[in-house]
Amino acid sequence: MAFTRATIYPVSNGAPDLPKLFMYETADNITDVDAADYWAMEPQILSAGDIIKCKCADGFVELGVTSASATASVVAAIGSGGNGGQVWVSAACTGYQTAGAVGYAVAPVAGTILKWKHVTTVVTDTADAILNIDIGGSNATGSLTIDKDDAVGQVEEVDISAGGTVTAGQLIKIESDGGSNSTGSGTVYILIQP
Repeated sequence: MAFTRATIYPVSNGAPDLPKLFMYETADNITDVDAADYWAMEPQILSAGDIIKCKCADGFVELGVTSASATASVVAAIGSGGNGGQVWVSAACTGYQTAGAVGYAVAPVAGTILKWKHVTTVVTDTADAILNIDIGGSNATGSLTIDKDDAVGQVEEVDISAGGTVTAGQLIKIESDGGSNSTGSGTVYILIQP
């Protein structure tokens, strides 16, 4: 759980008065990259105001550099002040023909699920499947219907209007109604606002 210089990539050098944009990929979790002293490096390449888009083991987060010294930087998730940026978490899901849990994710932060997306990887070619998000035994309002005619790569998206509150570290289950007569699988992406 330490910064890896080899996997941070400058996307834009920025004009003299504009921030730079970086992409960063790591096996660390969101809480790791958003922690004090994570961004220590020498020589320091970050400056106050820079933006870092991070692909972490448990989702995606956008960070803003709030201050930088010669060897270390302080960052905070971009959003509603300080450690409060929106994050995406993902879950691989399979077996849509069986009612019940078909995939799992863990909330990296406490907050509210705003929406979720599904990308089809194996078609449900004989009947539709309906997926729900289950948090602590209750379904959030906002089901996704995976159409039997969806091709591989098809994206479905829906907003969550109620019941999407999670705590940091809480299990999020993706459940199928078992309506599909074929296996079906995909990847679910869940957007959480702290």
